[in-house]
Amino acid sequence: MAAILEKVARSLQLSDEVARLAEQLRASVVVVRGSRFGGGSGVVWSQEGLVVTNHHVVPGERAEVVLSNGSRRAARVTARSESLDLAALQVEGNHPDDALPAALIGDSARLRAGELVMAVGNPGGERNAVTLGVVSGTGIARMFGKPIEAIQVSITLRPGNSGGALADAQGRVVGIPNMVINTGLALAVPSHVVERFLLESRRRGRFGIEGHYVELPATLAQRLGLSAHTGVLLMAIEPGSPAEQAGLTIGDIIVGLSEAEPGDHAGPLTRLSGGGAGQPARLKVIRAGELHWFEVTPR
Repeated sequence: MAAILEKVARSLQLSDEVARLAEQLRASVVVVRGSRFGGGSGVVWSQEGLVVTNHHVVPGERAEVVLSNGSRRAARVTARSESLDLAALQVEGNHPDDALPAALIGDSARLRAGELVMAVGNPGGERNAVTLGVVSGTGIARMFGKPIEAIQVSITLRPGNSGGALADAQGRVVGIPNMVINTGLALAVPSHVVERFLLESRRRGRFGIEGHYVELPATLAQRLGLSAHTGVLLMAIEPGSPAEQAGLTIGDIIVGLSEAEPGDHAGPLTRLSGGGAGQPARLKVIRAGELHWFEVTPR
């Protein structure tokens, strides 16, 4: 009897944890209406009003975003990639701190086959539906004869889940579901691909870098006084680019951005995708275990 009661207690604890993570995630998932006849979902990537969705969800330059509290906001498309099936939206107007709670972003490169994941989206008019699944594969998949980076998930999704959140067991967004292959199998754009898309968005100015989203060791973040434990590891730098001219090198880890003087609080990495061409930005970088500032002007 004691063993049975212990199993029941563990099951209840697991159920409570899943419900808590779902509630947290649902607050950062919005409805995106890109046309009169359809729509999908989106993920609040930053509290400044940056929302990530799929390219096919927003065919035009404008969209309507319905927040988790039910309020409707106009939004404009600021960047898109048909090949990646990604689009970035900027929600217009003022944003109270609780209106656009940003999702926690995880490292999709660390996903392994067999891990449990949770999808949140808006299928068939149902708001913030939660679906559980299992990672069946990661890496390169071939769609219509072309190789793409994708997360393959054993999960049942429906129209309207596109552009929503795929999160790991800690509630961190690791992908954006974008395609249902057949019943019980779907694909998602990995979060590190989303980060790269945001960093390299041509419509917002190019830094000339290719980055990989990573988590920092807690001891390193604590020693350097960093409030966030994430960064972008530079994997490639375009010759002659603003990043190369500023002195950035492969292996540097960007951990923040500030448009003020060095020493000021560094903003979230997602602001790297928010600066326009010709607007100088100071990047907070870890190199050889120490913090450095580099001024870069995207073009």
